[in-house]
Amino acid sequence: MASRNLLWSILLPLALLWGCSRPLVSQDYPATSDIRPYVGLIRNLTTMEVVIPSANSNAALVVPPGATMEYCVWEPAFTLSVYAHGRQIYCRHLRVAPQKYAAFCRRYDFLADIPPEAVGRGDSPLPQLFPAPGAKRPLRPAGDQAQWKSG
Repeated sequence: MASRNLLWSILLPLALLWGCSRPLVSQDYPATSDIRPYVGLIRNLTTMEVVIPSANSNAALVVPPGATMEYCVWEPAFTLSVYAHGRQIYCRHLRVAPQKYAAFCRRYDFLADIPPEAVGRGDSPLPQLFPAPGAKRPLRPAGDQAQWKSG
């Protein structure tokens, strides 16, 4: 057992020294200081809260109605998918143009608007689950009355 501990006490520092002497970044890739994310603005022109999946992680970015949000991507061409109530309501393919758009005293790489037509008619695409307070429900269907007759 002592020989095994002695062997590890000699080999482990050598392995660490050998591993640290190699370059950590391959020469085929550009240096990390050369890589810059593309930052743009997304405006929500709808009357409802929408969700955009993040391009960098598994997060979901929530954009309130009428708000503007900075969005960061790492590719020069990407697809912007917008969801509301768990359903996709809008999709757009975008290409970035570095430093082309000026807004809020800054230069942005892309601008995207979520139009009001993306939601459709009405503020909520979900059906109404419960009747409004005070609304009366019919006791019998308006169509075929034969099914309600006993006998």
